[in-house]
Amino acid sequence: MSDRRRRGKSVVLDQSPSLVTTSSESSTFLQRRNPNRFRRFAVRQVAVVLLLLGAVVYFVTKYHVHTDSPAEVSYGSRHVVQVTNMHIVPSQFSGTSNSRDGLKKAPADKAGNLGSSELGTSRKASTFFHYLGEQSPELVVVSVVDDKLPREYTDKIIENRLEYCQTHNYGLLVKYASDFQKYVDGSVVKYPGWAKVAISTEAQFTFPNAKWFWLLDGNALIMDPSVDILHTVLDSERLNNEIIPGQSVLRERNQHIRFYKTNQPDEVVFVSAQNQIGVGTDSFVFRNTQIARAMIQTWGEPLYRTSDNLKTEQYALGHMLQWHPQFLLRSAIIPPKLLGTYAVQSEPDLTCSFDENDFVALFQCELSKEACKRAFLTQWNARKRAVPALKENAPQVARDKVQNKVQVEAQERAQEKAEKQKERDSA
Repeated sequence: MSDRRRRGKSVVLDQSPSLVTTSSESSTFLQRRNPNRFRRFAVRQVAVVLLLLGAVVYFVTKYHVHTDSPAEVSYGSRHVVQVTNMHIVPSQFSGTSNSRDGLKKAPADKAGNLGSSELGTSRKASTFFHYLGEQSPELVVVSVVDDKLPREYTDKIIENRLEYCQTHNYGLLVKYASDFQKYVDGSVVKYPGWAKVAISTEAQFTFPNAKWFWLLDGNALIMDPSVDILHTVLDSERLNNEIIPGQSVLRERNQHIRFYKTNQPDEVVFVSAQNQIGVGTDSFVFRNTQIARAMIQTWGEPLYRTSDNLKTEQYALGHMLQWHPQFLLRSAIIPPKLLGTYAVQSEPDLTCSFDENDFVALFQCELSKEACKRAFLTQWNARKRAVPALKENAPQVARDKVQNKVQVEAQERAQEKAEKQKERDSA
């Protein structure tokens, strides 16, 4: 009897699966119990993969294929608006034919179709713009305008940039200073000049296929729109003749560190106009290359913006060039007559002073002050116009000059009255 029980028990155990099995044994057993289970699992996996591929194709098609209407995407925490107009200016710019309100008709606008709805961009401090036009501009003019100024002055500044860019078919990116307020507040003294570095980085994203970027100070005026900067300044042969070798990067600090004498024009990615301090930041040009991107990004590092020894973007640029030979080797300084001379200077220097027929007038002053406003309007009246625009708007230009002259005289009288009142009060 005991033998039968043992044999029966052994038979039962032999017919049951082992509690310790290999993976192949387990899968074979489960497949034998439910042969359709793995088939359904495979179908579900294929369906999930197909859905994911469909979603990827949908988003790529929606946001990266050129369309006539702007699309909206995101870039990190920044809102990105894709545009097809190469002239990106704030929507507050009126764009009318009256110079008191905005743009006069420029050469590329003979039909008069440059309304604010086409030129204006929604003003959001966290907004990036991405140009998706069929034709990428060779050069893009970039400026930061102080939106605390009266509209009379901001419209004139934008109009001046727009006329030049339309004349030569260049791109334009103009934004208000308040759009970069958080970036400026991150600097040690909250110096507004740091916004130039921020918009330089943004311009490379906005126009990824442009060859050159020209950063022009928000107070500057292009006095002769017929001058093509690509041919008169950035041409390799012309640039080779105009580079000033052996000049100090910063005249006030480490004067023994100078620009190289062996810089090749084809290898230069950063070109600046000389000023009283050394390398200037009111008007500079840089290529759209990897080394230029690295240079601009390094320039805007928090380590520079929060340094007590640097404080302004100009000293930070000079310091960076002094301590990074790879950047200094690809940088050049040229005479200020080519990129911008000063109609008003905080530290007078004859080599940087503005003369009649100079290309660009710079102002080292605040347009919120009456003396600076008078100097600005004086140069505004004296500037040249693109020939087609001058012929078409000759009566309007004449009226504008008379009106601006009256405004200047009124401001002068008000200033004299205020000074006399101050003298009487002090007496």
